[in-house]
Amino acid sequence: MNKELPQNLVILGEIIKPHGLKGEVKVKIYNPSSESLAEGEIVWLVDGIRLNEQFEIESGRLISPKPIMKFKHISSKEDAKRLVGAQISIERTKLPKIEDNEIYLVDLIGLQVYNEKDDLLGEVTDILNLPANDVLVVKQLDKEVLIPIIDEFIQLIDFENKKMTIHQMEGLID
Repeated sequence: MNKELPQNLVILGEIIKPHGLKGEVKVKIYNPSSESLAEGEIVWLVDGIRLNEQFEIESGRLISPKPIMKFKHISSKEDAKRLVGAQISIERTKLPKIEDNEIYLVDLIGLQVYNEKDDLLGEVTDILNLPANDVLVVKQLDKEVLIPIIDEFIQLIDFENKKMTIHQMEGLID
């Protein structure tokens, strides 16, 4: 059953493929240590085309290298197949509170990125969760640039003005 999507959804992962015969799915979780995807939580599964529904998490093994999740009322491989490609989202109000000096990485998407000389470098379009550290994907006119999210590069984040200033080391952006 499709419902109207809340405006404040935060994407926490995506469904990759069915797993087994009982309706489980393999998932890619953007923050495996998140407690927002626990058993009993209500999440939105959205694929932008046909799927726009709320589901309750029945169970999950999210810590493993191959995370698996099971939703209530999804009980067969065929049921699970229709979920493939959907993003797993929750309403922002359900996210844990953060300290004043903390941010949610998803909030960086859409910020304009400038160097220390105030030259516009591009816009943050995505965040990659890589083993060494998280990385900003910054879209320029004709290419994408990857910038590690580490103190060495990130100088200032100004959410009010939707602006981020980075230290542009030689070779970081050609």
